[in-house]
Amino acid sequence: KRSKMAKVCFLLLFFCGTFLGANAQGCGKSAPRNGPHTITVNDPQAGTVNRRYRIFVPDKYNNQIRTPVLIDFHGYSNQGENQEEESGIRYSAQLNNFIAVWPTGLDDTADGSRDAYSWNAVGTVGSPGPFGDTCKWNARGVDNGYPCHVSCEKSRPCRDKSNAGSCDCSTCADDVLFVEKMLNQLEDELCVDSARVFLTGMSNGGMMVYQLAQSRIASRFAAISPLASSPLLGFGKSPNVPMPILEIHGSADRIIPANITIFNKGPSGSVESVDGFYYDTVDTALERYRQINGCKGDSTQYKTEYDGQTKFYCVHMFGSCAKGAVVRCSHSLGHTWPFGGGNKRRQYAAVVWKFFTEATSHLPYNESHVAVL
Repeated sequence: KRSKMAKVCFLLLFFCGTFLGANAQGCGKSAPRNGPHTITVNDPQAGTVNRRYRIFVPDKYNNQIRTPVLIDFHGYSNQGENQEEESGIRYSAQLNNFIAVWPTGLDDTADGSRDAYSWNAVGTVGSPGPFGDTCKWNARGVDNGYPCHVSCEKSRPCRDKSNAGSCDCSTCADDVLFVEKMLNQLEDELCVDSARVFLTGMSNGGMMVYQLAQSRIASRFAAISPLASSPLLGFGKSPNVPMPILEIHGSADRIIPANITIFNKGPSGSVESVDGFYYDTVDTALERYRQINGCKGDSTQYKTEYDGQTKFYCVHMFGSCAKGAVVRCSHSLGHTWPFGGGNKRRQYAAVVWKFFTEATSHLPYNESHVAVL
């Protein structure tokens, strides 16, 4: 009898803790306003800086029930507000009852002449790496086209105030630290389902997604979906924990190409972008996930309701994966959203959220968070 009673008590505590937000710091508190927020970060490279992010809390949010969070990273030169308007994630958050967050990268250019909001991720300020330079410009002694960032001057001197040194192409701020502090603040203010914190991002924002998956805080994220992005040559690593991944790339992307062709072959098995940088191919990047996610078997189709639009097609790259699916999606467009602009971006958000929901379907949940458009 005592054994049965103990099991009942455990299940009750588990149910309340998981579904009703017991012991979650932000549960029971009034939700912060939608829109812009700031947090002060003591950054080892950038100094004490106020970092910015935006949040959207859906109308159905209940501060007594733990709610998933999706963090959506913008590309180079954009900001959180641009990504909020463009990606379709806000629409999906309202429809599927999750909290959406859009951080803004740091624009600390030395001459202040450009909107160079960027993420320090997977080699953007790491060159040379284990395979040499991450771009062709350094060997030729010419500027790489990216501005100097003040945060880089301590450890990576710029050519001058207008031009970054070497192959540098972002701020040198500790963006992993920023995301960690931001997530701590979100969990303090909102009833967050810490088992369902997801990452997606476009271009340089997708590179930040890869960076977080291989960082010291990787265990705080449940699944990722980088869009139109890859690590720079020599800086991609296996995720620190098994991590479901949905990778989306356009076959006509020349900014961060997906595959090697006779026109864009870089050194050490990399692919060269139209602006002269060397990136991992998608196959190389996903091979790391195959190993840690325990994948076996042949590739099979991963079906979505938008298959065929812009030649959109997805596959389980390595068959069945014991510790998290590895899915690659391709479309016929370039360095952009898979289905085009406008409301078509909502379809991208729907595909991503469906994958995230499936990736965590084995975890206890209080209600279904999947809706159709």
